[in-house]
Amino acid sequence: MKREGVARWAGLCALMLACGGSGASGADAAADARTQPCSASIDCDDGLFCNGEERCVDGECLLGSPVLCEDGVACTRDRCDEARRACVNAAPDEDGDGHTALDCGGDDCDDADAHRFPGNTEVCDTRDDDEDCDPESFGERDADGDGSLDARCCNLAADGSRICGDDCDDAHPSVHPGEAEDCDGLDNDCNGEVDDGVTQPFWPDADADGEGDATALASDVVWACHRPASTSPFHADCDDTNAAISPSLPEVCDEAGVDEDCDGVANPADRCACSGTSSRPCPLSGACAAGVERCISGAYSACTVAAVPETCNGVDDDCDGLVDDLGGVEFGLRLDCFVDRDNDGFAAPDADHVSSCPAAGRSSFGGCPSGTTNRDPSATEADCDDTQNTIRPGAPERANGVDDDCDGMIDEGT
Repeated sequence: MKREGVARWAGLCALMLACGGSGASGADAAADARTQPCSASIDCDDGLFCNGEERCVDGECLLGSPVLCEDGVACTRDRCDEARRACVNAAPDEDGDGHTALDCGGDDCDDADAHRFPGNTEVCDTRDDDEDCDPESFGERDADGDGSLDARCCNLAADGSRICGDDCDDAHPSVHPGEAEDCDGLDNDCNGEVDDGVTQPFWPDADADGEGDATALASDVVWACHRPASTSPFHADCDDTNAAISPSLPEVCDEAGVDEDCDGVANPADRCACSGTSSRPCPLSGACAAGVERCISGAYSACTVAAVPETCNGVDDDCDGLVDDLGGVEFGLRLDCFVDRDNDGFAAPDADHVSSCPAAGRSSFGGCPSGTTNRDPSATEADCDDTQNTIRPGAPERANGVDDDCDGMIDEGT
């Protein structure tokens, strides 16, 4: 080949290599333009990959076609890698977490967030963040150690549904799916109902004699775990306006002919008939027990010590079998108190009702004995956890995954 032909060949090679993006230098391009006659393509090989395969045709070396690495996918970055002697079609990694975008053939479910990628540690959070790109995992938080994961740990599935734990209250080990329901003001089995199936009926007890009204309607019955104020688990009182009339009281012989024991018979002969001038102890309890019944005209009289209104004096003044009983509350003689197990001044919704005489120097709330409070949970805010005195209405909210102030919200404002 003439000298000018060789030069022209070398220049063309250099131009084509530069346009092909193989990264070959001018010297490489010149080397590609073999001037010596060739008998086989191997005589023309310049050792490079990206500028294509050189061939020997009619005794002369012909340039190869540059390797085209375009894969037809718009989002990939395509190039020929001379070191690897291969095409590289790389998906982008915009957040730099080492994982490429899912919609470009990679495995990163969110290429705009470096905290979300396969293999990352899943965190229990209320934002539904899927840190490990696996919607089936949602953070294994079990704060109360009952074996059920916190229902506040959630992830969003691809279809938009939420996948969460199943423990509706991760602060109480006695609350989780499969737990037996108990009368404690909690939804123990996490079925959305509190104390379902374990409450009992209580009937109105207007005269506070411990026996409910026998004539009460079904709509008057209260279902609860513990006795609410002015109710009774029994309902055989034939006169719920008079505490001296109750099935639990003995029959009293009297001229008025009152059926004190609600058996349907007033002054029964086997109880009240007598002869002569005999006498016998009064059958009533309390102060009345000191009296006697005298036989007058063939029937025993009323007790010589009569019942009087109850006062807070440690004596059963009204002779109904109860000392300082609830009947005095209406007249300011007693206090309505409610069991307060954690002694924080608030009772649980199902708290037992007790009554107490007012006394100076009480250490608890509203003059009630220690361990009780005068705050009625049915009329005021109730304690949502009566086992911890840091959890109560009005308590400061803390960032601890617990409703500290009993307002139905968790960690608000923290």
